[in-house]
Amino acid sequence: KKQVYNLTVRAKDKGKPVSLSSTCYVEVEVVDVNENLHPPVFSSFVEKGTVKEDAPVGSLVMTVSAHDEDAGRDGEIRYSIRDGSGVGVFKIGEETGVIETSDRLDRESTSHYWLTVFATDQGVVPLSSFIEIYIEVEDV
Repeated sequence: KKQVYNLTVRAKDKGKPVSLSSTCYVEVEVVDVNENLHPPVFSSFVEKGTVKEDAPVGSLVMTVSAHDEDAGRDGEIRYSIRDGSGVGVFKIGEETGVIETSDRLDRESTSHYWLTVFATDQGVVPLSSFIEIYIEVEDV
């Protein structure tokens, strides 16, 4: 209901024969953090994608998507790859959830990869969830 409060604070001692006092002004800003009630949610805990081993760098592998019930910034989702054997081999669109190749693939050396993808909302106190992605490299 109110974002900023202005206070005048006065301190006074009980000195004798003369008491002393001082005054200061305080501005209190209330930061809205309790509205971010829901973390982003993926529809499952794991998903599978496939990509051919001769796919050029920048090829689409799959798209992940999470949903957040909050409105405004508390419901805006950003995606990131945080862990897994495919770190550096794949990249994700921060706003889109589109996973693409970022390196050449060779099924004979690595036939599959795992990625841990996080969805994080943009709340003052951000909430997040993650999904495990299994990517199979198809032989050509």
